[in-house]
Amino acid sequence: MSWYIGEYEKMRQQGKTVRRYPNGNDPLKEELFGKTKTCSKCKETKIIFKFHWKSDNYKGKLRRRLQAECGECREKQRHVKYSASPEAFIMRSVQTIAQESARLKKRRKRVTLTMDQFIEAWRAQYKKHGLICPLSGQEMTYQQGLGNLETNISIDRIDSDKIYEKGNIQFICRRVNSMKNHFSNQDLDFWSRAIAVQHDV
Repeated sequence: MSWYIGEYEKMRQQGKTVRRYPNGNDPLKEELFGKTKTCSKCKETKIIFKFHWKSDNYKGKLRRRLQAECGECREKQRHVKYSASPEAFIMRSVQTIAQESARLKKRRKRVTLTMDQFIEAWRAQYKKHGLICPLSGQEMTYQQGLGNLETNISIDRIDSDKIYEKGNIQFICRRVNSMKNHFSNQDLDFWSRAIAVQHDV
C-alpha cells in the first residue's frame, strides 16, 4: 500500500483535487472487502468496484466503508429524486454549474446567486410562462437520466458576457440554450428569422 499512499500524498502536496480512481477501481476496496459485494437494493452480487466509498468519518472515528447500494442503483435513485419536480431538477443544475472544480475546468462564468435566488427566479418565470420556454414556445421537461433531452430545462445567462447574477438568468430548453450560445435573445431571434425567411419557412 506504500505506493498508493505515496502517490496520493504527491498529488495532495501539488494541490491537485483529481480523484485518485475516477472509474472506481480503487485497489484498496478489494484489499479491505474482497472481490464482490451484494447490493442491498437490487440484491445482485457485483464486483467490489461497483460500490462507492462512504464517508470516512463515522461517529467521530475514521474508518473505511462502502455504500450498501451499488453505483447503478444509487444513480437511478438520484435520477428519480431530481426528476420529481422542476425545482428539484433546477437545484441539481445549479449544483453542477456552481461546482468550483467543474466551473474552472469547463470555463463557466462565475455564480453569485444562492440556491434560493435561482429557485425564486424560476418561480417568477413559472408564474408568467408555466413550463413553456419563453424563447421557443416549447413545453420544457425535467427528466434526469435520459441523456441530453432537448426540451429539458436549462439555465441560461440572458447576457452571455455577464456572470450568473440577479436579473441575468432565464430558464429555456436545452436545445435553445445550445443554439443561443453567446448570442443575446435579440440576436438569436434575428438570425432565426433570417434563416426562416431564407428557406421560406
